[in-house]
Amino acid sequence: TQAIAFILNRNIKSDRKIINVIDSFDPDYIYIHNTWFKGSLGIFKIVNRYKIKTLLKIHNFRYDCTKSFTAKKHLQNKTVCEACGFKKKRFQYFNKYFNESYLKSIFVFLYGRKYVKIIFESSFHLAVLTNFHRDRLIKLGVEENRVSVIPNYIYPKNNSVSESSSIDLVYAGRISEEKGVEELVKEFIRLDIKGINLQIIGTGPLLDHLLKKYNKDNVYFHGQLSNNETNKIICNASGIVTATKLFEGQPTLLFEAALQKVPAIFPKTGGLNEFFPNNYQLSFNQFQYDDLGKKIKFLF
Repeated sequence: TQAIAFILNRNIKSDRKIINVIDSFDPDYIYIHNTWFKGSLGIFKIVNRYKIKTLLKIHNFRYDCTKSFTAKKHLQNKTVCEACGFKKKRFQYFNKYFNESYLKSIFVFLYGRKYVKIIFESSFHLAVLTNFHRDRLIKLGVEENRVSVIPNYIYPKNNSVSESSSIDLVYAGRISEEKGVEELVKEFIRLDIKGINLQIIGTGPLLDHLLKKYNKDNVYFHGQLSNNETNKIICNASGIVTATKLFEGQPTLLFEAALQKVPAIFPKTGGLNEFFPNNYQLSFNQFQYDDLGKKIKFLF
């Protein structure tokens, strides 16, 4: 079960499946892209036993946020972790990665500490989404020849822009503090651009607060929509926007919009600029919300 996998850092059921596949298929290479938590760390012991060349793809920075037992070591003299949005509360000692649970946070710490050793001390080749992430790993001590950049492939969708395309700006994703949604809403309201709507799609811990505080005619909170419904709104919008406070990896929102030729406004953070042309005119300086406002006005 999931609980046993948390405790043992090993999922026996998954281990058996992998062993059976390796024995029957006899692969030349193994590709691992997610062990949090169903696959668990037992995969790496199996791979080492068979001595098969392995590629481990790392999609986010969680390994750097879960390796420390204390909040102080997690933040490393910063007020907010740019990798996960963690904030240290006053007098907080423990690195409570999951706000809702000390127990889950302890388990993820035990997991993360071992996972970091695998990343930095194994012979596995590593793949990341951006040059920014590659450079970060190298600075942390990973050998340069062990890390490659392999972005995720995005499959084109068949959505098409209707004749009645909206004059809307769309955000779709988690409604939380670290995603900068409240700052986005406040800046949009401040601009007071007539005839333009801000569509907010998604759910999260900040949704109820925003619904109560920003009850405006031109700001719509849809809550959770299906992927198909979200894509229809995006592909008929004038633009999409994110004001994330994190590094991010390869945000689905930006790339689904790009496939539909919908302009994207986003902060200059992490490796996001790598996916867009040089001197892209709609990227803004992160945390400078007046600059975000300028990009919104430029779009409309």
